[in-house]
Formats: sequence, structure tokens, C-alpha cells
Amino acid sequence: MKIRIVPIPNHSRYLHIEPKYGYGKIIVPVGCDCHPAYVLEKLNIRIQSLPFDWLDIDPVNCLSYVNQNFANKFEKFIADPTRNEKGNIISRAYPSAEFLHEKDLIESLADQQKMQRRALRLMDLYGKEPCAFMHNIPSRALSSIGNIEQISDHIQRFMDLIKPSDTLHIYIRYDESLEENRSHCELLKSKLEEYPRVVVADHIRHKGRSGIWGDPEQYPDLLRSIGIEIHRKFPKVFVK
Repeated sequence: MKIRIVPIPNHSRYLHIEPKYGYGKIIVPVGCDCHPAYVLEKLNIRIQSLPFDWLDIDPVNCLSYVNQNFANKFEKFIADPTRNEKGNIISRAYPSAEFLHEKDLIESLADQQKMQRRALRLMDLYGKEPCAFMHNIPSRALSSIGNIEQISDHIQRFMDLIKPSDTLHIYIRYDESLEENRSHCELLKSKLEEYPRVVVADHIRHKGRSGIWGDPEQYPDLLRSIGIEIHRKFPKVFVK
């Protein structure tokens, strides 16, 4: 909601009132793209930047990439940055993860230090707090039994790596319909039923109608569907 409070042509100012939510754990976006971080930002839950927030990561190998960075404490996270064949910046050690929002990462020491700070921030939080890891898998990535086996294996390794107090919350994201790779999506969900600390649900973003981010009005229900029981807090109020 926004209310105009300075009705001067070309200099108007608005009072913005946005819903704000909370949760009992630190919610950590772990890819495969920017959507989880965007959801948290729109709900005013995301209060700090973390390393995987705005990366574009191959969905099949996403959690393998996260696993490796946790295991080596982000030693190679931005090591030897270069450009791939699409012109996007990657760390040479991890060609499956693109830094789409860090256009100057190769040349800019300040940008490199910023990404290192995000990694250190996550390691510090992870060492102190129970974490709810939020992950999305596009339905298009579940196009074969082989992909499902790979993703399942990476999830198992991830659950073996994180703390017993941590949880993993996954939504399978469909563009328009639950019929997109339906049988493969159902197979993955059945495989994940054996993990008590993993919650998985479906989410249709209706891309044709609502764009790549989907409808923000659906975000609270999305989080609750994957076991992140958010609660309303005092709204965010600002003038802009």
C-alpha cells in the first residue's frame, strides 16, 4: 500500500506500508536462481545478503555446488573469475554457477570483497544458528530419471553435511501447470518422503500472466506450503 503525502508535481512522496513476516530460524536461499531470495525480500524477511542469493546455478547440480562451498569454506567461491561462453562471470572451479548480478566481479576488488563478506557472513550464521535452507527446482529440470537420481543424491549429501537442527525446504516451480514433467516431479517428491527434515511442495508461478517472479500475493502460502511457518510482524513503513 502507498499513500501520497507530498502532492507536488514531479516531487511527490509516498508513505509505503508493506507487510513484514518473521520466522524462528535463519532462512538461507540456496538457489537454483534468484527466486527464493526475491520471495524473502518481498516479504521483508531477508535482512542481509548471503552468497547464493542472486546466483543462477544449474538446477541439477545446484546442491552439489552448495555442498562443495560449505565443505571447503568457500575457498574457491570466487577464485579465478572468468567469463563463460555466454559472457557471464563464473568461478573457474564452478562453471555451473553464474554471477549474473556481479558484472564487474573480474576487475573489481570491491565486488570480490563484497562476495567474500557474504560467504563469511553465512559461515558465521551457520555456526551459530539453526538454518532453514530454501531451495527451488524448476519442473523443466526434472526431465529424466537420470536428473532425478542426481538431484536426489545431492540432497542426501546435503542433509548429511548440515547440522541436525537444520532443515531443507524445496519447492518445485512450474511455469503454468502441474502437468509439466508431472511423472518425474511426482517421483522426486516420493523419493524425498524418506527425509524427515526435508519438506517439498509444488508452486505454479503463472509466468505468462505474472512474469518470472510470479504473484507476490502467493508468497506467504508458498513458504507455508514448504514448512516455513512465517508469522506477521509490524509492517515495514517508509517514505519514498
